[in-house]
Amino acid sequence: MVVRIDTRTRTDGKTQTVRLDFGRNRIPRYETLKGLILTGNKRHDKVIMELAENARIEAEERWLNERYNGERKRTKLTLSQWIDEYKEGRPRAAANYATIAEAVKDFGDVPLTDVSVEWCDSFRRWLVVSRKIGGGTFRSYWGYIRAAIKAAKRKRYCSVDLEMVEVLKVRQPKPKEELTESELKQMEKAFRGREPKTFAEWEEKALEAFFFGCYTGLRYSDIKTCKIVEGEGGMFADGVTIKTNERYHIPLCENALMYLGVVERREIPSPTTANRAVHKLCKLVGLEKYVTFHTSRHTFASILANNGVDVGVLQSLLNHTDVRTTKRYYKVMENTQRKAVEVLTKISIEQ
Repeated sequence: MVVRIDTRTRTDGKTQTVRLDFGRNRIPRYETLKGLILTGNKRHDKVIMELAENARIEAEERWLNERYNGERKRTKLTLSQWIDEYKEGRPRAAANYATIAEAVKDFGDVPLTDVSVEWCDSFRRWLVVSRKIGGGTFRSYWGYIRAAIKAAKRKRYCSVDLEMVEVLKVRQPKPKEELTESELKQMEKAFRGREPKTFAEWEEKALEAFFFGCYTGLRYSDIKTCKIVEGEGGMFADGVTIKTNERYHIPLCENALMYLGVVERREIPSPTTANRAVHKLCKLVGLEKYVTFHTSRHTFASILANNGVDVGVLQSLLNHTDVRTTKRYYKVMENTQRKAVEVLTKISIEQ
């Protein structure tokens, strides 16, 4: 039997009582957990649900002990080993289960008896954030591991409440966006031609730093720490990257020179504050893309790539340690493919 957590709205219509559902064969049987009330406050409700989960585990343990005379099946299998064993009777999905088992090992394998709501929630978030898995692939991954855990529960190897896991939402990461040349011009034109008091002083500083990033490709952390120096041929942004500890010496174009003031004075607001200013400008010009301060770096890279800058040159400007990271900005356009194949039309066939 699986004991589930259930809630019921109280007579005030705002709060909810928490109860355990001991139902079998679709016939509910509830036990109210006294003193556990959901109020709508996130921090409070999180604590209440943790207490409810502890009560659910204890109740399920009691039921198992009563039914099996205190004998509970023990296993030395880890979760990945159990998944490997479980896949044997499912040849069609064996490859998928093998992939899931490897993912569990990469994340951190645990004994089957220790699989908990917290572990499942952390694993799901790891899939999204670290493995960059989302959408249908994420649902597929979770579907396979869910089936394996349910089978383990039937054998009384673990007692995790999977429905409780699925209540916890996993936030999908926002897609990486970049601005086109026309969108960058549109935003810059709106910023330069702004009316007084359109932006607060801190917003203006954040946007100046944002446009400086669009014309240099520097990350937020590097814009805050870079030094502006004069060299052969003009001005340069000089420093060491915070992320990779690599030296950079980037020439500044005329557009970048217009935003030197905020960089030299070190008056750049925090990343969260800067993002708010960028979102405000996007809303002002009617741009619906998800644009953050870091979009400036993607914009710099994509504009140079689309204008035919050599991948090696762009790699050095972005300070990428792996050229494969730089190559992501080189998108093959249909018109470029058309021009490429038209070369073949020059071949003449002699009779």
